[in-house]
Amino acid sequence: MTRGSSKDLVSPSSNPERLLHKLSKNHKSVSGEYIESSPFPSSTVVQGLECLIPPPAPMAERQTMADVTRPLLEGRGGPIRFPVVEGHTLELKHHIIQLIQNNCQFHGLAKEDANTHLRNFLKLADTFTQRGIPQTTIYLHLFPFSLTYHAQTWFDSLKPQSITSWNDLATKFLQKYFPASKLTQTRNDIINFRQEVGESLYDAWERFKGLLQKCPNHNLDDTHVIQTFYNGLTMVHRPTLDAAAHGNLMDFTASEAWDLIEKLTEQHHDWRSSNSPSPIASPSSGRSEMDL
Repeated sequence: MTRGSSKDLVSPSSNPERLLHKLSKNHKSVSGEYIESSPFPSSTVVQGLECLIPPPAPMAERQTMADVTRPLLEGRGGPIRFPVVEGHTLELKHHIIQLIQNNCQFHGLAKEDANTHLRNFLKLADTFTQRGIPQTTIYLHLFPFSLTYHAQTWFDSLKPQSITSWNDLATKFLQKYFPASKLTQTRNDIINFRQEVGESLYDAWERFKGLLQKCPNHNLDDTHVIQTFYNGLTMVHRPTLDAAAHGNLMDFTASEAWDLIEKLTEQHHDWRSSNSPSPIASPSSGRSEMDL
């Protein structure tokens, strides 16, 4: 039994605020003994249970219906957080923006090649430099001007201020428009390359190099690349390469073989162009049949 009158005993189901007021007034515990003031004045112990009384919540700021429907500026802005270059301010020239918009536009269509677009963009962007400004910062500022249609919609949908470097932007672009499925397909096109019937050695080599450009990360070393092209040639043109190598193309290094193929295919192309049939002139009009 606890000491003190029975009226000081309060069941746990009683109102804690009332109990706290009563105890703070009498300065007694439920056992009838005085207790020292607690560093937490808003709490007390009732028969082994701690009753916490939170401070009153602040009154919410009055918000009208007009406030709710008012447009907000927060969250706006592009997805790029441009790096600050101390002591320098980038000034984009109007002619370089027009150059990119007129000659390097990516629409985001399935037939477009993202790697080719990046290569063409960098080629144009590198024509513009500014003292004290890193070239990658220039890329960040110019790349959005190379996007239009679906690609522009994709770019605008990115989280604001989520891109902080050129590597971030290029990676997100390739993940969107050159995903793993496209990479695998293009890599298989390289590995399974075959010269087509009636295709010249020059055209086969140019087509093969085009496949390599579409998939820069094909993960094939130079030797494997040359072997893949050589094995894909018909029995008509494979001996041509061996003859040019004075025996066997595989006796060359990958670099030497590449240079030999470049030189040989160019010669074949020049020879074919110089021996193409000339237009036949019409005796009556003096014009060639090519003009008709």
